Amino acid sequence: MTPLAVIDIGTNSALLLVAQRQGKDFISLHEESQTPRLGAGLAKTERIAPVSAERLICTLTHYRKISELLGAAKLIAVGTRVFRAAKNARQVIDKVTRQTGIRIRVLSAKQEAAYALGGALTGFLHIRKGVLVDIGGGSTEFVLFKQRKIVHSLSIPIGAVVLAETGLRRFRHISDRRIEQVQNDIHRHFSRLPREYYGQSGGVIAVGGTATTLAALNAELTKYNPERVHGAELTDKGIERYVQRFRAGTIADIRRSIPFDPARARVLPAGTFILAEVCKHLDIKRLRVSHRGLRWGIAQEQFTSRRKGRD
Repeated sequence: MTPLAVIDIGTNSALLLVAQRQGKDFISLHEESQTPRLGAGLAKTERIAPVSAERLICTLTHYRKISELLGAAKLIAVGTRVFRAAKNARQVIDKVTRQTGIRIRVLSAKQEAAYALGGALTGFLHIRKGVLVDIGGGSTEFVLFKQRKIVHSLSIPIGAVVLAETGLRRFRHISDRRIEQVQNDIHRHFSRLPREYYGQSGGVIAVGGTATTLAALNAELTKYNPERVHGAELTDKGIERYVQRFRAGTIADIRRSIPFDPARARVLPAGTFILAEVCKHLDIKRLRVSHRGLRWGIAQEQFTSRRKGRD
């Protein structure tokens, strides 16, 4: 069966997966992450900046070439909250299509949650129920699931890029009082979560760049390795230590600590802060990190439909 390419375009990063079916499952042939930072300045202007759109076009042009070299017969590109929030999203999407030939499908919050859960669970066959937390650049997605099916999902408009540009600018120099104000604002949003989310044990999965970067840091990786990251455990105390470490360091310090993804240095402190507050609010002591996410969920859907078509 010919390979499939999936591109997940978020507020901060754009992720590529080229996959191929193998038996009843599928495997990754190639994965790549770049940081076009579509959401840079979005919190203030409510628009995707021209320079950000150009970065995305360069990224997608590169991804298309890689996909073609690997023999992908189909390329699917999806966009998440940044396209739902930006007033000029339609214009940007049209420009991208004209210059790259790639059509971007904008997912709803519920579709985003469903694909993220489906992708994450491909790597955790033993987990039947629990909570999925996906900290993105523009939002944080929560999914409550039982028997591997969604029971409830909620999208909170607080993400690593948004928080880095608003509440936690100059994180190193921010006052304790300001930290408390940001915490109260986050918990006000989290209070919308039903009580079933609270006190989950053993079935909490975190996906997204913040969680995978922290897992790679824990493993002391100099080059990102999905096999070392996928399934890694993070604890609430460990995440809080990273919050304090990032608050004490400079952006240059953080950049040096993540040689596998230095471009994430400006948003990682904010994403880590959000993850720490998730743990506090939901009384989570430990969680599992999934390297897989939305793009894997879309690939799974595509390969499943192909198999059913043959049957």
